[in-house]
Amino acid sequence: MRSMRIIGLATFSVLTAGVAAFGQAGPQKVGWRELAAHPERYLGKRIELSAAYCSSDEKGAFDCSTDGPVHVAPAALAPARARQKVETDCGGLDTIERSRSCRARIRFTPTSIRRDTDVAGKRVLVLAADEAELSF
Repeated sequence: MRSMRIIGLATFSVLTAGVAAFGQAGPQKVGWRELAAHPERYLGKRIELSAAYCSSDEKGAFDCSTDGPVHVAPAALAPARARQKVETDCGGLDTIERSRSCRARIRFTPTSIRRDTDVAGKRVLVLAADEAELSF
């Protein structure tokens, strides 16, 4: 009888963990066109862009651009190997260049929105984020 109780508790624990994990939604996938058209809809929400070209400058600031007028300005990059790749392989590159080796899937939570101009003088939308997670 005791072993049945233990098995029952173990089964309940596994089911509870599965339900909790199922309830946790991943980031919302969004395209740069939708993000550019309605950026306010995504403030404070975890989102994912399938392609961004990331670089870093000599001051340690990160910039990730899309194929459109959307830029992400994260304060930090994760995981550490992605940050290192950007700093080593993509440091000093201009995001206008859109180097294939610096192209990544990016997940982040926008904290603010501002309009700006890029180095080519084009109007861009810049979304700030505390951290962005990259996968190459």
